[in-house]
Amino acid sequence: MNKKFEILNLFWGALGILLICVFQNGWGAAPAVGLAVTSVFFIRRESSEEELSMAMKQKRRTINIISVVCWAIAAILCYFLSTNLRENGLWFVLASYIFLVVHGVLFVSFCTHA
Repeated sequence: MNKKFEILNLFWGALGILLICVFQNGWGAAPAVGLAVTSVFFIRRESSEEELSMAMKQKRRTINIISVVCWAIAAILCYFLSTNLRENGLWFVLASYIFLVVHGVLFVSFCTHA
């Protein structure tokens, strides 16, 4: 993963959160398709990643753990706070978009290599 990829994830996550909050229907899942399509192109383009230092590996591990904990908290909150999201199954999608945004922000903020 690199900074451009994380910014792209941040964009799709923020767009997904916006669409789910505004429409509260299936349109909220549309950015997930955009994320999938752009990820395929990015994976092919950035397939060779340089060796990471131990400090960078530790930063990434910490960012991943914080992001997963935030996802779990967001999933619980989204499930119990909105009956409409729970009935439509969008609580899981919204929690996943929140994960993308948190992970993207943390990565861009704390990982300085491109």
